[in-house]
Amino acid sequence: MIERPVIWLFGIFKRTWVSVVLLSLAVSNLISSLDRANWVEEDNILILAFLTGLVFGWLLARSHFSGLFAFFYSLVVALAVSIEGVSRALPSWGDFLSTPFSQSLYQINLRGYEFFLRAGGWVDQLEKGENIRDTGIFVLLLGFILALCGAWMMWKLIRQDRALEALLPAGFLMALNVHLSRQPLTQYWMFLFCAILLIVQ
Repeated sequence: MIERPVIWLFGIFKRTWVSVVLLSLAVSNLISSLDRANWVEEDNILILAFLTGLVFGWLLARSHFSGLFAFFYSLVVALAVSIEGVSRALPSWGDFLSTPFSQSLYQINLRGYEFFLRAGGWVDQLEKGENIRDTGIFVLLLGFILALCGAWMMWKLIRQDRALEALLPAGFLMALNVHLSRQPLTQYWMFLFCAILLIVQ
């Protein structure tokens, strides 16, 4: 039963193993750069958003959905992932399995309502022209952008076979991240090297 999916995945990897390795190296350098920047205490939220975008982008690119549907679907997924990253509304698997369903549902509703109040506070501060000191809005916006970036990368690479267009947003974000966090350029050069090989192959 499980042999056919394994054989199918092995066949894909056998045909495209060079691209898979180069893309993995480029993505790992981007993730490592985001982690080293340490913009917020729980920066794993940002990494998870990017990886989720990659997975859903791959699934959409392998599907028969049109580009317009994939675009709106990616927007919904990116928004949901970034909101979940800030609100932490969904419990972990351990908590979900060890907690009664009614109590888990109550906690989800409570955390969702807390996020609603938190977002309302951001809107009020913006209307008053005040600075928002809550890092949650930074995580929300950057997580949303990273999730879209991951989905865009996989869509352009797999569906349209346009490596340059696929890697441009990620390259720009990494350059901005390296510059603002004053990181060494080693990882960025490695990302560019892998990106160039993906483009010219």
